[in-house]
Amino acid sequence: MSAERLDADVRGWLEKLGLSSLPSAITPQFVSNVCRRALRMTELVSPNSICHWLGGNDAESVIERLAQYHVELTTSESYNDWLQKEWGIASQTRQNVSIK
Repeated sequence: MSAERLDADVRGWLEKLGLSSLPSAITPQFVSNVCRRALRMTELVSPNSICHWLGGNDAESVIERLAQYHVELTTSESYNDWLQKEWGIASQTRQNVSIK
């Protein structure tokens, strides 16, 4: 699709990603390449994004903040056990299970 026929915001994203136009077919390889490029662009994605969004921009500040607000962390494997122990909720959902 030619760049002239695209909306301004799409043209802007294409320019940021170094693309002149969209391919005629959006293949898995194209998506993989563009996503990899985008995830490495600091103007689009903050480095250490977990630390950035949780505040403080470094791990030590984040850990202090989590402790200050009594945030509990668990793994997805332990989540159902934690939910039962802490809240008395029996849950056997599998929605967050990652593909191995």
